[in-house]
Amino acid sequence: MKRLLLLFTLLPLWASAQLTDTFADGNFTANPTWTGDATGFQVANQQLQSNGPAVTGSQLQLSTPCQASTGTVWEFWANLRLATSAGNLADVWLMASQADLRSAGNSGYFVRLGGTDDEVSLFRKDSTRAAVPVIDGQNGTLASTTNNLVRVRVTRSTDNRWTLERDLTGGRAFVAEAAQPTDATYQRSVAVGVSLLFSSANNRSFFFDDFAVTDATAPLLSRAVPVDSRRLDVVYNEAVDAASAGSTANYRLQSGAVPTAAQVLPANPAVVRLTFGTDFAPQNVLEVRNVADRYGNRAAGPLTAAFAGPPVAPQVGDLIISEIFADETPQVGLPLSEYVEIHNRSATKVISLGGVRLSKPSATSAAIFADTARLLPGQYAVVCGSTRALQFATYGKVYGLTNFPALNNGGDQLVLRGRDGRTLFEVSYSDAWYGDARKKDGGWSLEMIDPNNYCAGAANWTASTDPSGGTPGRLNSVRAARPDAAAPTLLRATALNATTVRAYFSEKLDSAMAAMVSRYTLAGGPAITRAAPVAPDFRQVDLMLSAPLLASRATSLTVQLATDCAGNASGTLQSAAFALPEPAVSGDVVLNEPAGEPPRGRRALCGTPEPQHQIH
Repeated sequence: MKRLLLLFTLLPLWASAQLTDTFADGNFTANPTWTGDATGFQVANQQLQSNGPAVTGSQLQLSTPCQASTGTVWEFWANLRLATSAGNLADVWLMASQADLRSAGNSGYFVRLGGTDDEVSLFRKDSTRAAVPVIDGQNGTLASTTNNLVRVRVTRSTDNRWTLERDLTGGRAFVAEAAQPTDATYQRSVAVGVSLLFSSANNRSFFFDDFAVTDATAPLLSRAVPVDSRRLDVVYNEAVDAASAGSTANYRLQSGAVPTAAQVLPANPAVVRLTFGTDFAPQNVLEVRNVADRYGNRAAGPLTAAFAGPPVAPQVGDLIISEIFADETPQVGLPLSEYVEIHNRSATKVISLGGVRLSKPSATSAAIFADTARLLPGQYAVVCGSTRALQFATYGKVYGLTNFPALNNGGDQLVLRGRDGRTLFEVSYSDAWYGDARKKDGGWSLEMIDPNNYCAGAANWTASTDPSGGTPGRLNSVRAARPDAAAPTLLRATALNATTVRAYFSEKLDSAMAAMVSRYTLAGGPAITRAAPVAPDFRQVDLMLSAPLLASRATSLTVQLATDCAGNASGTLQSAAFALPEPAVSGDVVLNEPAGEPPRGRRALCGTPEPQHQIH
């Protein structure tokens, strides 16, 4: 045999090979360097041979650096001159997260030679857990008691499909196992190597040769993930070359923006962090060209990855409650647990739910979403109590929150508030909204009909028509267009005190528009200095005056323009007259009902009539 070095650095013809070792130089300590239980191995006749202690239950391991992952072929030759068993086997690691192959925390993939079933199989090892088979090879292929010769080839495609092949003569007439599963659990590796377990008589019975790890495929762009409004992590399927991947000239957004910096992350060389000079748009497409892996395989490109802008705090109208399940019994088909469904109405924004509060105005505590909570554009999620989340696991995204408010069967008011305390959405539901006496008794949810008319009340809600009783986590069964075309009206105005007038409207207002002072005037009264829409439903507006109203002097409020939550604008609206009442003084209020039977045309206020008295 002949000795081949790390060919990707020494021989251009083999630039795609990550490593080979045929032990032709008589050692395993250089080109490449194998480390571990060095005293437990030797090179004899240009083959790596075990040379461990003659002690039953002994374990040996030897590894060498290797970062191959996807688009890779591993090949090796072995001869186990023993009867394999549960206590006599060899694991050849293809991908290992640690150089110490015996570490309980090691993870990755290995080929097992031997074992109880005397076979060649591919296993996956998860940290601190027992290995599980990925490809369970044919039993009895290594059944000799003295000469189990085999050459093994394992291929992992760029789409993470595994193929296990063997030649039991040691040649290259490979026979493939029928199973070719997909497993993408691990994308990174630091080492390949061998790990042995043997009894006392077999300490020198393991032989290995012709290790070759070949990566002949260019890197693939897996995804692009925004870190914040200007930084983007570009994730490849394998470690990439720092020079090409770190060049800003190899990246651009389809909008034309190019990064100002590109850095391969030291902790994960399959990730490049890009920095841009301006904020990302809601929707973006990244293009990558001429990036190579560490073995010279170059992707001319363009490789593309679409990504949304980073998660943003919801604005009014982005996040709504679209379904309410207040009465879970009798059971129709849904879990026996209250829930509400939330919905991201935006078609472009990824919403950060961090700090959003769900509560009832009367409650002393609120259910708060964690900072990691997200909703993709158009996505729904079930929100329930923290101990009930598992009941809804099959319905999609679920958030189980501490302090989830108890939902009254007959009706309640629910409010979503942002981290800054702003009201994002409010609904005051009633069991009259079901519109069905049978469904009103329980087991059915209330569903919003038109999410685009989210400010509407009873007219935009009804009982679910889904056979299960509701549609948690998905499109509502009653969904239909039901737009609001009516402008708001001014119902009345009342003086709360000498310097505050409250205006009452027929529907929810656009709170930003309602806060414009120029929209309001008092006939012959003091100037209005501030307009404060009253949360959480914004059907009233408190108007602060520059001077006190005069008691018992009638005036009227004129609203130049009122805009509802749906954007419908009124013309000029004028209230009926109102006045600031005067405090009662002696003689203003009397009881004027005499004792005995009330005369015709008069009625006692309550109880037994008393003689007429004045209040002094």
